[in-house]
This record gives sequence, C-alpha cells and structure tokens, in this order.
Amino acid sequence: ASNQLITILVQRNPNQQWENLKKDEYQYHSSGRIAKHEQYNWNNNAWILIDGKEEDFDSQGRIILKIRKAYDANLQQAVNNLKTIYTYASDSSVITTKYENWSNGLWINNSLNEDIYETVQQTSTSVKKLATINAKVYPNPFSVNTIIEFESKHAGQANIQIADNTGRIVFEEKQNIQSGINSILWNAIDDKGNSLPSGAYFFILKAKDILIANKLMKL
Repeated sequence: ASNQLITILVQRNPNQQWENLKKDEYQYHSSGRIAKHEQYNWNNNAWILIDGKEEDFDSQGRIILKIRKAYDANLQQAVNNLKTIYTYASDSSVITTKYENWSNGLWINNSLNEDIYETVQQTSTSVKKLATINAKVYPNPFSVNTIIEFESKHAGQANIQIADNTGRIVFEEKQNIQSGINSILWNAIDDKGNSLPSGAYFFILKAKDILIANKLMKL
C-alpha cells in the first residue's frame, strides 16, 4: 500500500550538528495493518532496540500470532519476551490461546487457555465461559514492586498466583475484584513475606470468567 509510514527518526542539534536520538520502524502486513513496530535509542554510535512487537493475521484479518519484546537490562537491549498464538472457531470466537516465553534462545510453552463452549437447549447458540484478558504491567522489568492493571466486566473473587521460572508457586492469595478497572500491586515477596531474588516470574489470575497470564521480570 502507498503512503505507509516506515520510519520516524528523531534527532537533536545541540552544537549546530545533527545527532541521532531515537527512531521507530514499521513493517506492514499485506492487509495494510502494522505487522511489526520496533523502537530504538541511539547509544554509543549504534541503534539499540528498546521495545518491539510483531503481529500476523489470517486471510480474514484475525490476529493469529503476537510477539512482544522487552528490555533486558543485562543485555542492554530488547529481546523476545512473550509469544501468543490464537486459533478460532467457525464463528471467529477464540478457541485456544497459547502462550510461550523466550528462554535461552528458544520459545518455551508457558500455558494454553482453552475457551469452553456449551450448546444451550439444542440450539446453535454457543456461550463462551472463559475470556483471556490482556493486562497492563508497569514497570516491567521492576526492582521494588510492579502493578498489574486490567479490566473485568464482572465483580467477584479472583485467585492470584505468582510462579517462578520453574513453575513453582511462590505466592498465592484470593482477592475481590470489581467491575471495571482493577489494579494489583505485587512487591516481589513470597507467601511468607520474604523478598524474592531477581529473575523471571509469572502472574496468573483466574476468576469466574477471565484468565490473565503475564511474565514479570524482577531486576
């Protein structure tokens, strides 16, 4: 398609000489939708990737693949973080949502959410029982605490778990959530109140009709 934005370059001119500062780069799917967006900072005469995402779509325009990158303080650049793969029913309802995490150069299966359907009174109406909710996590990576923010259509009780990178549950509690925007603060402690070491952790929230799964990185 024509007139597609591919690069935004920001420069500065402090001493009558233009210097690179940051840039955004874009690639597009054949449908015209943005398929790749990466953000760079200029550092030590080189472009350093600090954030990015990739998406792929099927012939009907439905998203089938999403890859998120996150900044790694040790490598001082963004690296692969979370892959999400979607499959659909004939009515375009999501059947499965598969999550994979990037570890040691490989995508490792994290979890698979299967939406459950049931037929009501022998009609063709299907009722989706579980919806996967995208949460906003900030800051991430974090050093002291982080906030998980999400929206729920219904109030009720949720079960919250934090697992380490081996899958061991290190923290678990039940918490009431409200209809609308919810915010949950986690200060990197375990069930006994002990501070947890640096590393990757996974936040999992399950309520009556929603599931949230996000990777957290403690510095």
